[in-house]
Amino acid sequence: MKEPDQIIITRKETMGLLGIQNSSLFLLEREAGITRARKRTGYSAGELRRLSKALQKVLRR
Repeated sequence: MKEPDQIIITRKETMGLLGIQNSSLFLLEREAGITRARKRTGYSAGELRRLSKALQKVLRR
């Protein structure tokens, strides 16, 4: 079976992954949160910024 090209994760899963409870708080704290989230997840800052941008698009809908 072929691996999918994209991994789709839900907003709730992403926020859980980054240790975030409240989405609006997440948006406000994005820059400060990136450092904390890097320590928690092992993602690079660039990956987290891309993730958070994608999350913001989802949250705006």
